[in-house]
Amino acid sequence: MTMEYSPAGSRFLALARLWGSPEAVAEAIASPMRKVFKAFSPTGKASKDAYPNREGVVLGSPGLTDGTREGYLCFDGMLKYRGIEDVGLLRGEVDSLLELGVLKRGLILKCAHCGRPAFIAIDALAQLNKCLRCDGSSQLVSPSWGKTTEPPWFYDLHPIVRDFLNENGDVPVLLAHHLRGNSRTYTDAPEMELFSEGKRKAEADLIALSNRKVLIAEAKSSNTLGADRGQRNDAARKKALLADVLHADEIVLGTTHDTWQTASIQAIQTAVAERKWSWAVARIRTVTGLGTEHIEDTYVR
Repeated sequence: MTMEYSPAGSRFLALARLWGSPEAVAEAIASPMRKVFKAFSPTGKASKDAYPNREGVVLGSPGLTDGTREGYLCFDGMLKYRGIEDVGLLRGEVDSLLELGVLKRGLILKCAHCGRPAFIAIDALAQLNKCLRCDGSSQLVSPSWGKTTEPPWFYDLHPIVRDFLNENGDVPVLLAHHLRGNSRTYTDAPEMELFSEGKRKAEADLIALSNRKVLIAEAKSSNTLGADRGQRNDAARKKALLADVLHADEIVLGTTHDTWQTASIQAIQTAVAERKWSWAVARIRTVTGLGTEHIEDTYVR
């Protein structure tokens, strides 16, 4: 059997390189800035729907024609999603993220040829700017931003961070942050997959060594292991298999919800009870309320 990083795990490693360490990623994701990061993924296709108070704009993804829409926030928009009125505090946070490359500052400019607006990062700005869609060049003059006043700055979020959050990659990070804060000694690895003879057998959103105990974890934005009984039982058996292979002391189920679905807890209990363990039987632990101020961390009998 072998263990390999999943695509989500590889993305997390890229974030760790961007921020400088896994701990720095967790600190950022678990901070109030998480709401700002999430706001870069608009729920509406039009700017007026996604950002009704002009917190940002929604544009087609640069260089793509698949209809992907991405959000770009102005500073006042980030201030709103951050939930504070302290401009100086947010300015310091934004400056740090700009230095890391997590955020980019730029302008929203309209092409003089095809008429399509696009975000142009400050490093790429010039008096003559090339359109990513039609390859036409436009002068940096007032018609390109549509007003006679000076153009406002907008901000872009690093594409890897966008993808990571769009796939709920922040939930395992929130769980890791919680576990780290409640451990005397702690280290972890992001999402990994277990393979046997080239076939994927199981996966863990997080593998951790906490207080000298091995933990494997499932971290979800829902509170269920599957939509039906078959999916729940299959997921539970895979978690028990992985816990046995890694000699894990605990199977941790984390969720952003207040509670776990009873049927999912029962599925894990059954999978643990029915397995013939080659090592000590893993304990079941639930962590609820991730990303809130009301996290509950308990063991299941």
